[in-house]
Amino acid sequence: MQLFLATSSGLLTAVSENSGWRIQNRALPGRHVSSVIAREGVILAGTSDGIFRSADGGQSWAEASRGLAVRRVRWLAFHPGVS
Repeated sequence: MQLFLATSSGLLTAVSENSGWRIQNRALPGRHVSSVIAREGVILAGTSDGIFRSADGGQSWAEASRGLAVRRVRWLAFHPGVS
């Protein structure tokens, strides 16, 4: 199982092990990540600088904020039936 953790200094990915959780990856360093959601292989991270998207488990990230008038993102949610 993977767990994505939004922090004030980036996004952490933790994996479940017998003795608890182990940090596997650190992404978006230096960015205040306020929210993160994942569905069907896509991860979205909301930051004070906009939305970032990963389609490879968090190994690479691209900005996905085009068209947003306000870039500061506090919460994200997937809408049922919309991909």
